Amino acid sequence: MHHSNASWGFGAGNVVSTTHDVSAFQRAFDQGKLLPPSLRKILTGGGSRQQDSGQCQDDLKMQGGSGLGYTTLILFSTDGRRQFEMSVTRSTGDSAIIPEMVRAGEAVLCP
Repeated sequence: MHHSNASWGFGAGNVVSTTHDVSAFQRAFDQGKLLPPSLRKILTGGGSRQQDSGQCQDDLKMQGGSGLGYTTLILFSTDGRRQFEMSVTRSTGDSAIIPEMVRAGEAVLCP
């Protein structure tokens, strides 16, 4: 059994949320409900802070993160109206799950 302290990720390790929380935050951020445009521009560097998912022929973006033993991924439209988010438990060395998560999200959002 491994024991770890999530503080290794500094602030990122101190966030506890659910997939619903992450979806609600992403939707509010993308719809401009959290910050005025000037602050949002600073956070995103003036452009999009997400990367294109690469598979859909529309406006889907992708964002995610990993910690010890888990990975989370959200695919979403830039207007926040369509979202797919999942969080999985995984071994710390297994990064092969990430492309599979992307494919699962695209299968739902890009029929």
